[in-house]
Amino acid sequence: MVLQYSAFSSLVVFAFLTSASAVCPCKYQGLEIPGTIYNAFPNKKPANCVGTSCTKYPGMYKTLSLVNVYGSNCAAWDQMPGTPWYSSCPSGSNWSDKDFNWCQLPWCYVDATCADGVATGVYAGSPIAFFSYKSCGNTANCYSNIAWNASWDKVWPSGCPYDPTGGKTYKIHKSGNCACKFHGKILNATLYNGFPSSAPGKYKSYSAIKSYGTTCGAWDQVPGTPWFSYCPAGSDWCHYDYNWCQQPWCYVSASCATGVATSVFAGSSVAFFSYDTCLTTPNCYTAIAWNATPFPPTKCPFDSSDNSWHTAKKCPSGWTPTGTKFSGTISVVITGTQVQVQVATQKALARHFDVPVYSVKTTATESRRLGPNVPPRRLAGTWSIAFEFRASAKKAAAVATKVTALTTDPNTFKSTFTPILKAELTSAGVPATQVNAMVLKTVSAAGTASTTSTTGKDLTSSALSHTLPLGVLVVCLASMAWPRS
Repeated sequence: MVLQYSAFSSLVVFAFLTSASAVCPCKYQGLEIPGTIYNAFPNKKPANCVGTSCTKYPGMYKTLSLVNVYGSNCAAWDQMPGTPWYSSCPSGSNWSDKDFNWCQLPWCYVDATCADGVATGVYAGSPIAFFSYKSCGNTANCYSNIAWNASWDKVWPSGCPYDPTGGKTYKIHKSGNCACKFHGKILNATLYNGFPSSAPGKYKSYSAIKSYGTTCGAWDQVPGTPWFSYCPAGSDWCHYDYNWCQQPWCYVSASCATGVATSVFAGSSVAFFSYDTCLTTPNCYTAIAWNATPFPPTKCPFDSSDNSWHTAKKCPSGWTPTGTKFSGTISVVITGTQVQVQVATQKALARHFDVPVYSVKTTATESRRLGPNVPPRRLAGTWSIAFEFRASAKKAAAVATKVTALTTDPNTFKSTFTPILKAELTSAGVPATQVNAMVLKTVSAAGTASTTSTTGKDLTSSALSHTLPLGVLVVCLASMAWPRS
């Protein structure tokens, strides 16, 4: 990254990001910067200089502790000790000032073809001669032609000075108890030498451990960190077990409301970290990764469309499908709104088949519909509810057995599913008289089994896929007095 305004800045295209625009990928996401880069660059400056007359020379940054990961993925690198421009960002600086605001901006190295690329002096002349702020959750370049520019017109570009929380801290993280605990510092040696308490010093030999979690960054994709081996390059980043790898986080106080317990330094004063403090990133890890029945927030899976923070993969279709997909339709005669029928059926199906509610999708359509949420009418309407859900590998067989029962044992299905559906309709606000008068007309269901990777290898093209036709059931339940549950 260059901290000088030069002729290169004329190459920069200030194409401000919108929520729909793409961000340039970080060139070394999940990788180390090659030694051929930091040993052989930047080029000499002046070109024919000798010895101390050179202001730049090959390998001038090669001994810095973080040089092998500097700029590899998004982070506020220039305020981290052990990086080329740390001395230009002294602790306690006025971060709203034009000469220091850029210190707090996250960035990463990008390809020379990136429209938002800014020329760098650190590796001038090398294959990584450009970096980007906009790839890392930013809307503007608050550095070029601003820092140390005596002729600056004092008019900040839109989005500058950088202050993403709006709290006048001018830092990437939130303030108070959820501030990054070691922002602008390195970890105390007592942490990585004495913890976790179960195995003191377990991670002390990791090359990037001193900076791990100090500020907002996707640390688990940085080589030389404790969980890097769990985030191998080429993983399916939209999978429950890997999406968290792409997320920025930092260590926070134990009193931070969005804190997540960490095992790395368990037993120490650094026992919590937060995703949320970093540009309101959702927690797509807790109760999700390696969980047989994951229950993620609706904002997950995380990708660059959330806050323009570069991720190696986007997840426009949501989570990578796993297990067996079941789909079908239910036809019922009931007085209620679309939302009531849809939500009640979703929850009833989840309870009956023992799958997470979030995994069940329902779409209810009324044959004589006045509007999606009109008040209940005196005359019942016929609703067709299309549904689909996925069952984990552990539960697929049990779910398939229940689906088969729709054809082979309708009385069992009636006795188990109907009370559940009625209870959920009641919870959704449908009057008891209407619930008791419900008629379940038809149900159809089928299952499709598919094999998906748990190691990051894409097996879509060779997936085992077959359809299990499981029949159609017609059941009439007119005015049966089922008990409420």
